[in-house]
Amino acid sequence: MHKRHLSILCLLALSSAAVAADEPAVNGDRIQQHITALSKFGANPEGGVSRVAFSDADIAGRKYAVGLMQEAGLTLRTDAGGNIIGRREGSNAKLPPILIGSHIDSVPSGGNYDGDVGVLTDSRDGRGRIERPD
Repeated sequence: MHKRHLSILCLLALSSAAVAADEPAVNGDRIQQHITALSKFGANPEGGVSRVAFSDADIAGRKYAVGLMQEAGLTLRTDAGGNIIGRREGSNAKLPPILIGSHIDSVPSGGNYDGDVGVLTDSRDGRGRIERPD
């Protein structure tokens, strides 16, 4: 199966999973909106992206991702390697952190989902925030 199709299937499976009334819900529509918006940075004619690390397209994509992370209430820092790290304190500071991440840069003519899905989604949704049904 083509890698892009597999990524789409995984995303759809996450977004369409049935959850009980008291369980957090994944906002698949918002995740897809964020992936679509990020794919505009470095978009190429083939339908993918060319967002090579530290290129103008990558820097613009990083600014977009930082905005989403700030909107989600994360505390941000950038390490010596240029990795953007967002942190949200848990309800119990004595527990070790859970780390989730990926990359938004790409190889030339890369795919829209490679790396982006891991950055724009965490274990629950694309803003690092659990949404409970009303």
